[in-house]
Amino acid sequence: MPTGPLELVKCSPKGCGLVQLRDTPDLSLLYGDGYGYRSSIRPFMVNHLHGKVAALTGLVDLEPSDLVLDIGSNDSTLLQAYPADGPTLVGIDPTGEKWRPYYPAHIDLIPDFFSREAFGARHGDRKAKIVTSIAMFYDLPDPVQFMRDVHAVLADDGVWMIEMSYLPSMLESNAYDTVCHEHLEYYTLRQIEWMAERAGLTVIQAEITDVYGGSLSVTLAKAPTRHKTDVASIERLRQAEDRIGLDTMAPFDAFAARVREHRAALRDFLDRSREAGRLTLGYGASTKGNVILQYCGITEEDLPCIGEVNAEKAGCFTPGSNIPIVSEEDAKARRPDQLLVLPWVFRDGFVEREQEFLAGGGTMVFPLPRLSEA
Repeated sequence: MPTGPLELVKCSPKGCGLVQLRDTPDLSLLYGDGYGYRSSIRPFMVNHLHGKVAALTGLVDLEPSDLVLDIGSNDSTLLQAYPADGPTLVGIDPTGEKWRPYYPAHIDLIPDFFSREAFGARHGDRKAKIVTSIAMFYDLPDPVQFMRDVHAVLADDGVWMIEMSYLPSMLESNAYDTVCHEHLEYYTLRQIEWMAERAGLTVIQAEITDVYGGSLSVTLAKAPTRHKTDVASIERLRQAEDRIGLDTMAPFDAFAARVREHRAALRDFLDRSREAGRLTLGYGASTKGNVILQYCGITEEDLPCIGEVNAEKAGCFTPGSNIPIVSEEDAKARRPDQLLVLPWVFRDGFVEREQEFLAGGGTMVFPLPRLSEA
């Protein structure tokens, strides 16, 4: 497994002020056959994505002759929320070939990175009435060019919704596991507006959602827009960001200090658990979980294995920390005393799901936003 630097840098507040990775990894390493995230295995995510479709279809009049494009379509969960006999449905995703078996026949899959050329090669000059880019806009080597390409394929009366992790939420919840090689940018509304202006787009709605510990959801349209702009919600978000002082290093220095404190606390917890003879296993072999494992120096001595609901991950090992990944059933068969929940943002759903384990005396340990138990 190749290694790579993982360092955050911040653009000058006189420019765009973007927080981003200093280095861009080889994208073919990130989005090859080993890419493991699947939307449909999380009921919460299915409901969330279907809710996005309901909101968007309330903004535009969608006709059977229209086209809908989902960029980063994964296993087609979002597109399946549209009626099968409705508009032309198109998904584009560089990992799409792996997920092709999950695509119904009425959804057109383009297994590639998005560009106006990749879309046009299949659909010519057709324009999309709705475009969605969920949990992928922070993965882009050139987000301004990406915006310009979306502008090129978007209908004049169309809308484009993006959603990704939100920098202020990451700082507030100590979610340093968001910082990974896949996520190249860490956004506030300010950067989205800065780029949109340069791409001929404008923000018409903006809100913070509770998905993944706090995400920024922004709806854009071509400028000047034909759509009503929710000025109040946009201005509230601007003012909230100004109050945090993100143009200074103070919130970032405080975040770094809390992250170091968290590593010490988690290491101490695992060391004491092992010394006390308590069997701790991992729960959920997530991408973000790998950040916690590597940063905190967690190995197979701390977590003999990690139970995972996605059968495709069973039999694999976590990168860097080299911890075996097994099925949830195999993990529970070992009768663990406690489970370290790596996808901690789904806390409520996991606690509800594991009532039998908890009632039997087991403990679920959540590493963030602060070390806690259920």
